[in-house]
Amino acid sequence: MGVRCHRPERRRRRIGDDGGASGAEPCIAHGDAARCRGLDPARRQRRIEPPFETPPSAMKPRQPAIGVAQAALDTAIRYAVDRKQFGKPIAEFQGLQFMMADMAMQIEAARSLLYEVTTRYDRGEMDGYGGLSAMVKTLASDAAMKVTTDAVQILGGYGYMKEFPVERMMRDAKVTQIFEGTNQIQRMLIARDLLK
Repeated sequence: MGVRCHRPERRRRRIGDDGGASGAEPCIAHGDAARCRGLDPARRQRRIEPPFETPPSAMKPRQPAIGVAQAALDTAIRYAVDRKQFGKPIAEFQGLQFMMADMAMQIEAARSLLYEVTTRYDRGEMDGYGGLSAMVKTLASDAAMKVTTDAVQILGGYGYMKEFPVERMMRDAKVTQIFEGTNQIQRMLIARDLLK
């Protein structure tokens, strides 16, 4: 991948529908000629320098997981306020209120851990990939899966239809549990970090 004026220049070829990660278009990027400082033209690779450092890879996909979960909660709340059953909005039913409260708590817990870990990373308090990074990946993606599943439940039959966004969000949430190392692998890393 080449860079011109510090902006990625890509030639992309769309690949098939993968059933998940709908928010990110799956494609294959082909490298172009390097054109500016920070690139090694012979190897066509970008050198990462201090202002452009990235956090451990397991933290990168977590922001989409939290975003998907938040979008699912927002959609479920809007639906619950608008949908009426027995003469009142279903948002007034205590069981759904408990479910939405749990959804909000899971999102905030994942978001708070992400902020804590990225703050520690920015301060230089972390040695590469550690148990905390694995915790962020696992907590955020598990929360996204639980929240999106609950959102589908709140929308009832509509939640499972492709015409409504929570069906896509649930598939996107599942992908976050798989890529960058499955959550089972992340749990092994957390346990190893605890036992060393």
